[in-house]
Amino acid sequence: MYPIKNIQSKIAYTAKKSLCCLLISIALSSTTYAVILYSGDNNANLTAPDTAREAAFNSTAKISNADGSGIVGSAVHIQGKYLLTAEHVLYKDVTPRRTYITFDGITYWEIDLNFLPIQIGTADLVLFKLIQNPNLPSNSLYSSTNERFKTGTLIGWGYGRDPSQIAETGTTRSWNWGNGTTLVKRWGTNRIENTGNTSISGKTYHYMRTQLDSNQGNNEAAFSYYDSGSGLFVSNSGTWQLAGITTAVTSVTSSNSSTFASSSADSNYFVRISQYRQTILNNIPDTSTYAGWAIDQSLYGTDAETTADPDQDGLDNQSEFNLGTNPNSADTSNDGLSDKD
Repeated sequence: MYPIKNIQSKIAYTAKKSLCCLLISIALSSTTYAVILYSGDNNANLTAPDTAREAAFNSTAKISNADGSGIVGSAVHIQGKYLLTAEHVLYKDVTPRRTYITFDGITYWEIDLNFLPIQIGTADLVLFKLIQNPNLPSNSLYSSTNERFKTGTLIGWGYGRDPSQIAETGTTRSWNWGNGTTLVKRWGTNRIENTGNTSISGKTYHYMRTQLDSNQGNNEAAFSYYDSGSGLFVSNSGTWQLAGITTAVTSVTSSNSSTFASSSADSNYFVRISQYRQTILNNIPDTSTYAGWAIDQSLYGTDAETTADPDQDGLDNQSEFNLGTNPNSADTSNDGLSDKD
């Protein structure tokens, strides 16, 4: 596990009737954070809360090695082979530092290491790509600007609370973060208190902030280790859409705990997706063009040339593009025949 850095940063945000400026200590990890519930129950909320949020839950992944070790953070599938995570999880323009993601801890999907993560604007946000399509439903990106005071569903894959800590029963609670034995995908809820635009740990971007309210029930949630890059989903006319990507946590006590209170509580910060929606979509290769199709098929260098035949099925790439077949498989339809036959 990489060390957490406590970073002092001024976050200016608009309160309901006044402009406030809060000096906070942002616990930013080069790895990330995870969901801890107000109840402190590590066995709760391990499956989707309902069918409406099942797709959102299933689209949240952890980034790791092929065997699940070496987790560095979470990610959210948005469409096809493409996912979003925090830029401090997978660095922009650098070969991804892990090779696989998994949505269920069973099936692992290989990251396309030749598709260098693309930073979205100056935000703590990158787009990255898989080799194969996991065939999950696409996630709609939230486009309205009415996020404030909406209650979102947080879904992350990381540590729960320290199981050795004596259970707290008071209204105000501080849960210590656990270790690898508590690593799991979990959901919780939290209300978006405000939005703004400022510099957080050296990156300037539009953000949303939630606060850990002790009066919102057992599902009120905080982030801990290994959850940067995970998603905050908000309902839009009954459809749960991706509204935020987790980036930063504030701590009023220590950098290794989460405090729930009616005031002076910890806060979580997210990249505000509504402000970057079109930029995200513009950076997904257009597969209706040959150039976009080649990238989507993980064809690079000489393998991307129109005359190349990487799967050696007798069809060059231009023909595969025209036919809609897979240039990396000689038998796209799995019918026992070559694509050329």
